[in-house]
Amino acid sequence: MGAKRDTTRYTMRKGNTILKYGKTNNPERREPENQRDGIGGALRKEGPKVTDESARNWEQRMIEQYTQRHGHPPPGNKQG
Repeated sequence: MGAKRDTTRYTMRKGNTILKYGKTNNPERREPENQRDGIGGALRKEGPKVTDESARNWEQRMIEQYTQRHGHPPPGNKQG
C-alpha cells in the first residue's frame, strides 16, 4: 500500500499575485492562520491531494522558480 495522499498544495493569492506557496492537511484551518500571520489574500488549492513528500517537493520547487523570476522568495515564504 502506498503513502497516504492527504496533503493539499496551495497558494495564497491576492488577485493574480502569489503571496505564498504552501502545503497543509487542513486548508480550512490554514487560510485564517495565514491571514492572522499578516500574509493576507485567499487560499487557492493547487491540484489534487498528494503525499506529504510530493507536496514538500512541489512547494520547494515553486519557491525556487519564483525566486529565480523575481530575485526574492514570495513574501509569505520566510527563508533562513
